[in-house]
Amino acid sequence: MRTKKDYKSTKQFAASSWVCILSGAFLLAAYTVICALDIMYNAVVGVVFLSVYTAIVVIMLFANRQFSAGRKLHAKENIALSTAMSDVIQKINIPFTVTDENGKIIWYNDVMGTISGRKRPLYGVSISDICQLAPDELAKNSLRLSAEEISEEILSDKEQISSIVDIDDKKFEVRSYEMKAVGKIYYLSAFSDVTALDAIRKKVEAETPVVAYVVIDNLEELAQYVRVSSREAANEAENVIKAWSLELNALMREYDRDKFIIVFEKQKLLECVENKFEILERIRNIRLGDNSMPITVSIGISYIGEDMADLEHNAQTALDMALQRGGDQVALRGDDGLVFFGGRTKNIQKRTKVLARVIANQLLSLIATSGNVLIMGHRNPDFDSIGACVGVARLCMHCGVSPKIILNTDREVFNKAFGNCSERLLELDAYKDIFISSSTGMDLIRSDTLLIVVDANNFKILEEPSIAENIHNFVIIDHHRKTAELEKEPAINYIDPSASSACELVTELLEQCLPVGTLTNEESTVMLSGIMVDTQNFTRSTGVRTFAAALYLRGEGGNSEIAHTFFNEDFNDFSAEAKFGTNVMIYRDTIAITTSMGSGSGDDRTAASKAADKLLTVKNVDASFALVPINNVIHISARSNGAVNVQLILEELGGGGHFNIAGAQIPGKDMRETLERLKAAIDNYLDNM
Repeated sequence: MRTKKDYKSTKQFAASSWVCILSGAFLLAAYTVICALDIMYNAVVGVVFLSVYTAIVVIMLFANRQFSAGRKLHAKENIALSTAMSDVIQKINIPFTVTDENGKIIWYNDVMGTISGRKRPLYGVSISDICQLAPDELAKNSLRLSAEEISEEILSDKEQISSIVDIDDKKFEVRSYEMKAVGKIYYLSAFSDVTALDAIRKKVEAETPVVAYVVIDNLEELAQYVRVSSREAANEAENVIKAWSLELNALMREYDRDKFIIVFEKQKLLECVENKFEILERIRNIRLGDNSMPITVSIGISYIGEDMADLEHNAQTALDMALQRGGDQVALRGDDGLVFFGGRTKNIQKRTKVLARVIANQLLSLIATSGNVLIMGHRNPDFDSIGACVGVARLCMHCGVSPKIILNTDREVFNKAFGNCSERLLELDAYKDIFISSSTGMDLIRSDTLLIVVDANNFKILEEPSIAENIHNFVIIDHHRKTAELEKEPAINYIDPSASSACELVTELLEQCLPVGTLTNEESTVMLSGIMVDTQNFTRSTGVRTFAAALYLRGEGGNSEIAHTFFNEDFNDFSAEAKFGTNVMIYRDTIAITTSMGSGSGDDRTAASKAADKLLTVKNVDASFALVPINNVIHISARSNGAVNVQLILEELGGGGHFNIAGAQIPGKDMRETLERLKAAIDNYLDNM
């Protein structure tokens, strides 16, 4: 194969030959002309021309000989340098390989052969067989060696991507470089031993400090139901927590009564994650009173933070999240955000209304100092959402502020829920212009606007999320477990999962603030319907406070008979609900699942919730799930009798809700795939109980 140097030598020889030929032709032509003119001394002129031509030929031959000698000398130098460079690369203490586009090794140095641990030559062996480095990953992470591309990489200040691979018991960082030769692409890869560095990294990672807040969360509530001293059980729980901290080799301090802070290393945290924080079960085994009610703890943990102060703050917010979700669980803040463990014990409702009085005073102050107030519930509102909005609106009117309730009346579900209870309410002067659309609500936003969100704590499911995103001063009143953190901190965050409904919470606030007789009959009836729908006519999730709230509303003129008529369904609802009864299965002995292809209207969502309610009345069924597709979204309604936390199950599918009532929307999936995902979530819950 001819090289560049061979081509250059041939070109030089051709040029010399042409010089000789042209010179000879010119001298011959000149001599012919002289002879034709019969000039004197023709022979002398011929000798001179011949001498000149001979000199030209000698000079060209000498020049060619010198060029050839220089070329040979240069070639010898190149061969010597190439041999020396090859010897250097072979003997250097860094493993090198050259692979083709398919990842086959075509060259390697001695060190690479040694670390590979293979006795046979590596030529033709795939690089993936040695270090699990795929050829496409090699090409993706390689840096091109052409001058233009190297300069671009340097000027752009980009770092080359490297890969970490295992060879035997060592770790290597691989950096690859793309080369082109004879029209083909090759990859030169350098392997740097980072075994020691990786060991140091793992040691630092294992010794990362972790801060945990541990709080006994239900002792006060349990003490209301038993006549024995709760301190003995509290001391037993403290001893269990101390034993746990010793297992973690942790620093533990009690910073308040029944509240502890624990600091330990991350490697111990990984052990806790593996056993799913069995400390929760250990504490739960401590019983109080003749009814053997379990004691529970809430734990907030974090290993993420710029410094120790930030680490402690993140652990505190994680604890707040665990408590707002109902307690008896661990909220772990790490690289993947918040992860929850536990939460399988149903909340015990508090008898005291002290917190309601404190929240009521704060809310009155906020309303009185706001320029205007917007009230909003979740999308596709039910009676609980609408009733809570109405109750908050009456509280605003009591403060002398004219509120606006955001409800999109053009939605089909709106007419099903609000339309049934609005006829008498809209006859009142105070409610003729109080309901507005989301577009009108956007126009009312000012710097001193207060937004009160009821029956929801996730901005994504609000009637109009953009309104919440544009108001910095807002309040949340909800009874659902918190599923995600808020980007902005609310002025008041009143979330109580032990409450039966949002209407129950709002009723307690009104009872603390309003004079007797302030609520109208229509307002009381709408709020009573909200409690009735979420408690299935006082048969589920009820406590002393639930009946106390209903009693207050009844005293203010609420009529349960009229409220019950709001739930009457038309024939289309009845027909949609009947479709669920034709396809029911019992899964894992205690879980009822029903599906319907529905009609594609909003009626199917209501029918699904009613079907789930009805399945819960079947003997030995602890939880029920109803699935129906609406506009390419699978809607799931879930119900429980208290033995199963359906909220935890649907959280795995991106849903949420309450211990006994939950829902989820799965977009872009067919019914079969959604059913498989639901069954997997149920299996995960039941297998880890």
